[in-house]
Amino acid sequence: MSTENQEKVTDESSTFACPQCLESLNKDYVCSSCAFIAEKIERIPILVKDHKKVQKQIEEAKLQGRTDWYEQPQDPVLHGPYRHHVKKRRDYVESAIKRFVKRCPVSKALDLGCGDGINLSWLRKYANTLLGSDYNMQRLLRAESRKITSELALADITEYSATDETFD
Repeated sequence: MSTENQEKVTDESSTFACPQCLESLNKDYVCSSCAFIAEKIERIPILVKDHKKVQKQIEEAKLQGRTDWYEQPQDPVLHGPYRHHVKKRRDYVESAIKRFVKRCPVSKALDLGCGDGINLSWLRKYANTLLGSDYNMQRLLRAESRKITSELALADITEYSATDETFD
């Protein structure tokens, strides 16, 4: 399915839940229950309880010598010395997805921890709507530039806020 034909989130609610109270957010990422309003960087909503805390953790990791992990593009891993390992891993995951979609067609899927979005292009063909999230805004902005998903969000995998039964 091409990006042009990709289903857009068109109803009045978002796929994601409020990080404060876990109620549904509307399409503008506003919670009617607790009045949470998601900040956005470009089009990407920030759906964590404490964005400053997440930023601080990233900065601390950079100070410990992990700057490249947070700042460098992920694309080189597809062509570098680990490319064969990455390909094997992708082939395994893709074969599992193919078996699953034969039994259960996928309407909406999420790449949790999508980073720069390097997997979004091949995941795209398995769902009508593909979304991505990561806790690193720099990586999400790179993923956004690929123009593959309906929706991206900055979220914490350890406190993930999605509405129930959203993803297949």
